Amino acid sequence: MYSGGGLLSTTEDLMKYGNALLHGNLLDSTLSKELFKTQYTSDGKATGYGMGWYVGKDKNGHRIWYHSGDMLSSSSYLILYPDDDIVIAYLANSQEGVLFDVQKIGEIFYSFKESAR
Repeated sequence: MYSGGGLLSTTEDLMKYGNALLHGNLLDSTLSKELFKTQYTSDGKATGYGMGWYVGKDKNGHRIWYHSGDMLSSSSYLILYPDDDIVIAYLANSQEGVLFDVQKIGEIFYSFKESAR
């Protein structure tokens, strides 16, 4: 068995999970801050990885929390834009789905939000 445990989900469930993380409906704020805080190496360098989540910024400087995964015939990606209130869930029936630049989808949404202001 793979480390993912063979879990099955839907994009709708992933969206609910991502929104619960963003809006504090899943964890209290103290735990949430720890979850998305980068860890550091023994010599003090940021790893860009929190407690099970990659943390950083996209190519346009928007803060992101994300994780992806793949198995032999499928892949998934969940990306949260905490400052833009955007959650993107991506599932593919191919292992190569993780190669898709999901951040391009985020860029479309926050660009639209910024132009509407």
